[in-house]
Amino acid sequence: MYNQGMSETALIDTSTLPDLSIYNPKDIPLSVLIDYRRRGLTYRQIAKLVGCSHVNVIKRLEGYCQDIDTVESYKRNRADVLAVVQSKILHNITKSDITKCNLRDKVISMGVLYDKERLERGQSTDIVDIRSLTMDITDLVKQCQDKLAVDDKQTVDIPATDSSEEV
Repeated sequence: MYNQGMSETALIDTSTLPDLSIYNPKDIPLSVLIDYRRRGLTYRQIAKLVGCSHVNVIKRLEGYCQDIDTVESYKRNRADVLAVVQSKILHNITKSDITKCNLRDKVISMGVLYDKERLERGQSTDIVDIRSLTMDITDLVKQCQDKLAVDDKQTVDIPATDSSEEV
């Protein structure tokens, strides 16, 4: 839930908030009001910023704040939510379901599950030739060293100019 208990006298940093002076209070985009709620402002604080009553803000946001809270909660717990759904799906697949699948679907499913298993174990899912990477890095280091050596050897003398001379 958003900071509904936040003091009404709490300081609001308005420097990061959009300029709403071009809007009639009833025409302020809903996205702005939702953004203020996401930032933790109370209905009264939002009302003060947009120049209307807190009841108007409540009415405009009615039905959206619960969705916002739900979405924010989902974002914070997405991995756990997905793990529960995955578990339910996997536990409801029967041997008969697998038998009914065509070969292509079985092969693709096996490949996806194999990749996910490797990711979970912290293993690579790509074939990487470590020798070529090492050689590339070695070449880059050598190129940098050569460039630095050349830069150190090349010093350019810039003649001093006399400010009294005309150009």
